[in-house]
Formats: sequence, structure tokens, C-alpha cells
Amino acid sequence: MLTATLLALLPLLGAPAHAVIQNSDDGIPPLVPAGARGVLIDGAVVAFDKVPAAVGKAAVAAIEQVRPWCESAGKIAALDGKGRFVLVVDPKDKRALRRYEAALETANWFDARMPAPSQADAAKEEDLACAIVHIVRDEGEQGLLLDLIVAKQTSLKDWSKAARKKPGFVLYEPLLIAVLLKPKSAVRWNAEHDMANRLAQLLVERRFGAQPDWLSLGVGWCAEWRMDAEIHCFPNRMDAVQRAEHGAWGNEIRRECAKRMKLSGVPEADGDKREAAPILALELSACRRGKWNGDGSRRAFGVASWLLDQKPDLVADLLHDLRRAREALARATTPPVPDDLELPPEEIEKVLATKFGASWLVDASKWIAEGRIPQSMSVAK
Repeated sequence: MLTATLLALLPLLGAPAHAVIQNSDDGIPPLVPAGARGVLIDGAVVAFDKVPAAVGKAAVAAIEQVRPWCESAGKIAALDGKGRFVLVVDPKDKRALRRYEAALETANWFDARMPAPSQADAAKEEDLACAIVHIVRDEGEQGLLLDLIVAKQTSLKDWSKAARKKPGFVLYEPLLIAVLLKPKSAVRWNAEHDMANRLAQLLVERRFGAQPDWLSLGVGWCAEWRMDAEIHCFPNRMDAVQRAEHGAWGNEIRRECAKRMKLSGVPEADGDKREAAPILALELSACRRGKWNGDGSRRAFGVASWLLDQKPDLVADLLHDLRRAREALARATTPPVPDDLELPPEEIEKVLATKFGASWLVDASKWIAEGRIPQSMSVAK
């Protein structure tokens, strides 16, 4: 266990035992010894200029990327043992250890359901970027982080103006997210859910490149739902979210699909036969980044839940095929190619059919209608 490992390594860290064994108010031990600076690697804190090359080129690059922020803002960088991400957090944060463990749980959950693809032309795992996860205290600290990022990458100046107005942000070059602990304007905010959602989406991009928006967003919502059968991330939604809505999606999409998937062949009142009406690829594609679509988002969550219940190897190879299909579309598109280029719904449907059969939309809708998505205890069934 990580906590036990840290305590066992106290002598190696060069800190008096009493400086570390004192637990925080809620009983969670600190992530690193008091006053520690640098990078936490395999339970030991090392200086930035002493990071071993054995962690891999991608991890070294990510650590160098976050070093100026860590040094100027007093943060600690905690590297995942598999080089998937580095968490940047205030060492005085009483929940720093728990945040690191939660990031590990999300990454492990992701790997179990979306492993490396088997195709020969897929990138090797050791060549993948190391994702950066910034934990920021408030809007003021988020602004300072954005200033540092823009100073290094001036092309992001216009983008940063919009990012300052949002609770947290995501970048794909470099591969980075910022999780805001408590936005001033939020009535209810769950930073743990926000990190799980954003990190899962970042891991999709890291391993599989750009994917259909509904799929990446859906995986993020599944990462949240696995925690406590609730959703707390509603990107670009402007109206208030009611408390009961957080746990309602599983039941709502089940009811929709149950209604849509009534058995065909049953006569209606006028004598016509009722036909099943599964979720359509076009309806999924209504779920896009940058704008809110409630029905599309709920359907994306439902179909992504079904997808992650399939054989992981098939899912991984599917996402690689979707990546290659999008790259082919980009090559055929007259420059400049938009960053938000999406495969047409009919093309997405064809690619999924190669792995899960032509009836995959029917199968997914039936799976949802059967109540296979775990239901939240916070709403009535």
C-alpha cells in the first residue's frame, strides 16, 4: 500500500519521523514529508535535477514541464509508477495522498477496460506521453498557472482567455488537465469526480489519439459513475443542476431504451406492428465538446457503458481503428484541418460494426434497457 511504503521509507527521505507520521485532521497521512520539494518517485522524493532516466523519456519531459510551476508555487510532483501521469499538488493539501491514490485508481480502471491496442502500427506504450494533472486551489491560482503555460506556448493566448472563465481546463498539447478544488461560483462541486472524468478523457487521448467526442466524453462519465453511481461533470451546461440529477442518468437512459426497445411484432392499437428504435449513431454525435446537449450526453454515457462492458481487447482495437479512420479523413480534408474534425456518424457506425457486428446499436440499447448500468441509490428506481 502506498501509505505504508512512504512510512517505511522515512529514513531514506531524510526527514524526522514525527514530521511525517502526524496525520492530517481527517486521518489521511501526508503525501510527502513536511518541507519536501521535488518529485515523488516510487515512494521517495528526489530533486528535479536528480530524476533518474529510468523513469522514461516521456516522464522526464513531463516533469521538466511542471518544474517551473512546482518551484514557483511550492507544489510537489508525484509520478505514477507506470509513467502514465504526474500529479502536481500542494504538499500541504490534507487530501494530497488521497488525490494521488484516486488518480492511480482511475488509471488502473482505464487500463483494465481499454488496454493497449494489438495492431502492429499502434504506438508503443513506452513512447506515449506522460499526462500532467494539476490540482489548483482556486481561480487565482488557475490564472497564474495559465500565465505560465501561455508564456511557454504563446499560441495559447487566445484560448487561455476562455479557460480563465471555466472551473479547470484541459489541453492536449501538452497533455494536461487542471482540476479546480473549489470554484467560487459553484453551489455543489466535487473535485474527485472532476479529476476522474478529466483524467479518463486524457488517458483516451494519450493512448488512442482523437476519438469521437461522444466516446471520449462518455468514458469520462463512466469513470465518474464507477465511483458512486453519480455524475458531477456537466461541461458547458448553463442551467442549474438539481441534486437528484447526479444519480439519475443510469435510470433515465434505462427507461428511454426500455421504451425504445419494446419487442417488435406486438400490435399497436391501430393494428400496426411496433418496431424497436435503438439509439442511433447520429443521436450520439449530438454530444460534442464545447456545447451542452442533455439527451446526447445521457445517450453517450449509456452506449459508452455498454462498450466498456465488452471484451477489453476488442475495445482497444476498435479505438485504434477509429483513430486511423479519422487520420484518413484528415488527410482527405482540404487544409487547414479543424482541430475538432469528427468522423461522420455513418462512418463511426461502420467502424464499430467491424468489431461488434452490424446490430451493435440494437445490442447496446437492449443492454441498457435490461438495467445493466448500476443504479444510483440516491434516486428512486
